[in-house]
Amino acid sequence: MQDTYGIFTTDGEIVSGSLTDEYAVNLAEMLDESTASLYISTRNGALLMGTAVNVQKKGRRPDTVIYLEKSGYDAYLSHIDLSYVQDFYARVRRTLEQNDYEVRNLASDDNFFDERNMRLTSKMSDIGTADYAIGRLLLGKNVLAVSDNLSKSVDYAVLVAGKLKTYLSAGFTIVVAKRTFRDADLMIVDKVSGGYQINLAT
Repeated sequence: MQDTYGIFTTDGEIVSGSLTDEYAVNLAEMLDESTASLYISTRNGALLMGTAVNVQKKGRRPDTVIYLEKSGYDAYLSHIDLSYVQDFYARVRRTLEQNDYEVRNLASDDNFFDERNMRLTSKMSDIGTADYAIGRLLLGKNVLAVSDNLSKSVDYAVLVAGKLKTYLSAGFTIVVAKRTFRDADLMIVDKVSGGYQINLAT
């Protein structure tokens, strides 16, 4: 469970929650720009998670909001696994609905929230690429992966985070998004114009 959370517009305006510092506002704008489906950071002594969600309020046009939550990682860091991320998305949906938003989809994937809610196990079985990614990350090298499936991308992010558990307190940032996100150690995108290290679409 989050210690603090914040809901932001795409312009960085604070809609709800107590996570209102300048860093959070700037991060929300960056998550919107990259259309981030999952953001996990263990930098600066905290676990920070976020996502950009397509929503709609009654009588208004569809819109995008950014949800961020912050926890002290001593209590939660060891729980970055499939179950914890499922619970994160459930909290996102519940909190947005409590703020009178209808949750439409995540990254234009209309079935994502319902599918995650029903998932008990990961579809990700490519352990070799995860070990390769971890090797690069522990050497201080960034990893760029491409994937054509949002659920697979999230599963891969969770798999790497779980394998990094012993080292996460050193501070890593893992992002699943449509477009690249600066300062990400592991970046998983659905397309990229340049080179990449891992192709999850194969």
